[in-house]
Amino acid sequence: MLFLCVKRLDVSKPIDSAFSGQGSGKEKLWNLLLSDKQFYAYKFTRNEIIAGVPIDFLCREVKFGICVEPPGLKSTNRLLTPIINTRLKDAGYQIIALSSEEILTAFDATVSFLDQEFTSLIRFHCG
Repeated sequence: MLFLCVKRLDVSKPIDSAFSGQGSGKEKLWNLLLSDKQFYAYKFTRNEIIAGVPIDFLCREVKFGICVEPPGLKSTNRLLTPIINTRLKDAGYQIIALSSEEILTAFDATVSFLDQEFTSLIRFHCG
């Protein structure tokens, strides 16, 4: 099986104006990391429902998902409410919650966090 490393942002280049300040954290995460199999060559889809819970980004192959909370909310524990989290775990999924603000303001840290969580599921790390 062939594994590819995650596509990293070139922080020396300015980020597109659509992602600076007013942009959507969801759009930035999708366009710069998850679309077109950029993240470890796994396919992510958008706006899925798992166990009755809307998931913003989902990789069915690994059963890994990401929920992006609206601006103004901070995801302090990066997990959904206990009831929702239990439902998703019972369905075999690991779901991470991120805030739109942390994606926009700390994208490299967000990518690093997702990299750690995802590679722990696929048991592979490049670097």
